[in-house]
Amino acid sequence: MPSPAPTSTETTLGATPVLHRLVPPVMTAAVLVTAIAVAAASHTPGTDIAKQVAYVVLGVLAPGTIVHRSLRGPRTTWVADLALGAATGLALELAAWAVFTALHLQQALWAWPVLTLPLLLVRGTRRRILARPTQSWGPWAGVALGLACMLMVLLVYRGYMVDYPLPPAGAPYYPDLMWHMGLVHEATRSVPLLTPQSIADGTLRYHWFSNAHIAASSMMTGSDVAVVFLRLWVLPIVVLVVLLTAVLAHRVSGRPWVGALAGWFVVPTLGYTFWPGLLNASNHLNPLSPSQVFSTVLALLLVITLVDLVRADGRPAAGTLAVAAIAALATSGSKSSALPVVLGGVGVAFLAALVLRRNRLLLIGSGVVLAVLTAIAFAFVAGGDAGSGYQLFSALSLFSPYREIVTARPNLGAPVLDGLVHTPGVGPVLLVALVLIALLTYGRLLAGFIPFFQRALRTDLAAWLLSGLCLAPFLPFFVIAHGGYSQFYFVFGAIPFGSALWAWSIGELVGDSRTRARAAAATFAVVGVLTAVAAVALPGRVRPVGRAAQAAQLWTFVGQVAVCAVVLLAILVAALVLRRRGRDWLMPVAACAVVAPLLVTGSVGLLRLHSKAPTTSNPHLLSQDLAAAWIEGHVPLYDVMATNDHCLSGTGTTCNAREWWISGLGGRRVLLEGWAYLPGAAAHKGYDDPALYALNQAAFTRPDASTLGAVRDRGVRWLVADTQAGAVSPALSSLTTKVFQSGTVSVYKLR
Repeated sequence: MPSPAPTSTETTLGATPVLHRLVPPVMTAAVLVTAIAVAAASHTPGTDIAKQVAYVVLGVLAPGTIVHRSLRGPRTTWVADLALGAATGLALELAAWAVFTALHLQQALWAWPVLTLPLLLVRGTRRRILARPTQSWGPWAGVALGLACMLMVLLVYRGYMVDYPLPPAGAPYYPDLMWHMGLVHEATRSVPLLTPQSIADGTLRYHWFSNAHIAASSMMTGSDVAVVFLRLWVLPIVVLVVLLTAVLAHRVSGRPWVGALAGWFVVPTLGYTFWPGLLNASNHLNPLSPSQVFSTVLALLLVITLVDLVRADGRPAAGTLAVAAIAALATSGSKSSALPVVLGGVGVAFLAALVLRRNRLLLIGSGVVLAVLTAIAFAFVAGGDAGSGYQLFSALSLFSPYREIVTARPNLGAPVLDGLVHTPGVGPVLLVALVLIALLTYGRLLAGFIPFFQRALRTDLAAWLLSGLCLAPFLPFFVIAHGGYSQFYFVFGAIPFGSALWAWSIGELVGDSRTRARAAAATFAVVGVLTAVAAVALPGRVRPVGRAAQAAQLWTFVGQVAVCAVVLLAILVAALVLRRRGRDWLMPVAACAVVAPLLVTGSVGLLRLHSKAPTTSNPHLLSQDLAAAWIEGHVPLYDVMATNDHCLSGTGTTCNAREWWISGLGGRRVLLEGWAYLPGAAAHKGYDDPALYALNQAAFTRPDASTLGAVRDRGVRWLVADTQAGAVSPALSSLTTKVFQSGTVSVYKLR
């Protein structure tokens, strides 16, 4: 489909005034300076920051833009060109990493972007690559989008980077960070990845593409894995999520300000702050889940390409199909929930295509390809389903009212979550309240209903694609049960698409009318101020104590939401009546009132974030950090270690086995470290190989020539013993060579 003509807020570059030309580089510089400042403030070495900037520009942005432009030509604006180019670069980097690693040429991975330069030698391709975009966003939209990117960077800094200092610091880390860091180290030495926390388990069945990207970043820059993982990789990725969401909204609407609005909508927020303690902040771009953040970029690239395909007249362009294929392949192993969400969007768009009689073959073909790719990926690289089952409304048990009124230990094995309608003192209102909490927390996804009611969107297949992307995640969200509540990732991954659809809807309601624009702006301002006041004033109120008081709070909450719904419905009815009389300014007021809180609560949340980092160093954790640093510096990359340290708490094969500092901070493979995320362990509620566990423990408690020979036969060359984790026999020192000790941690080399 041809690019939409410039709207009244969009200008062609040939007639761009000076201010239009200055805004993009100035805002780009502002975002870059903000990112560099927060990295430096979190004690990142300056040389590593400089190398990361060069890597992003030369190793991701440049080759990706060259390939994307060679396949599809220039996009309408520099924002779209660079954002889509960067996303394409991330997808291509995965392929380059796989090839170079398989050939054991990891140290030469820095050279892969050079392979894209021959495209510049072909005259027609070179013309497409070097062509200038035809349109400008305009100054105000550009400034707004830049501010959204800066806010996103600051939220990551305040909510993540300040909490986890670089090692060695003796600070506790969220266990999953150590798990992922172990996978990053593994991605520097093998493809496909083995399981570094339990090398006996063989090939890792998990969505590890984000770990491969971080490993590639570390290998191409030469920066330490811990520095890249804990500091540098996430900042450009979250900025790219904001930019791609804006590009998607701009693409479907043709209005730059709609893109900037979507960029603000996608920034994580506290949501509707009028009910503190009941509604929590959206967590959809949390760096504690690298796979979720990374997959969002690739899914956005895929969906933007699909939008162009479903809108195309006639045969789809080969270059667009190629980019869609690249994006789909990269998305498949980035998160197991990512492709199913896109597949749901394609399914809804296909149903709409049957009615609209357009692009039916394209959509059914796309659906079949995505379904096959999802099945293949699930079998090889998109696992992570260990411990999943089916229970209606299981996700609701994570919300605080259920935990406080019913139980803090929900039974996830029943067909339907217990206690939703029969709990004394609250009855069915608990179910109603919990469903409302879910819908309000993820209110961006309610945009999925818009095409059913908004005429301007109803005949556009792109709107139905986004609608399906918003509505389909609610099925697994309400049906799947998982001990770690991984069903939330389905709704997390859809939030950018709901953000774009809401912004598009408001853009159509406002149109080019100044009256409607003033009404929308006034609504945003009034509701935004009320939301900010509520966010500051209400959290100080004392939470109710006791089931009766908490039940009363739920009744009040349901009543207040009902009143808000009635008021909103009255506004909609009045808007319909006035529109028939030629006065259509009230409709955007209703829409803006629903989503206005999303524009301000991100900023309010930034002010409310506080560091959770410990103020003092833990001696035992510092011993582990120092031992890990020695291991990383002295143990060969492919060597295997054994340890007696498996559990964060408890003992035996059913403990909380999430201790991963050797594979994470030390970066080496372990015969058996923490087993909590192994499929067999999750299925059996504990480690499922008692013979291996007994052999591993005997190497520390009852070492002899036979036992140490048995672990050597399994590839082990080093032992890491921690007397705080369990007893260590004094005989170990005479049978091996002690090479390092720090506190309670010792490292031995087998003879």
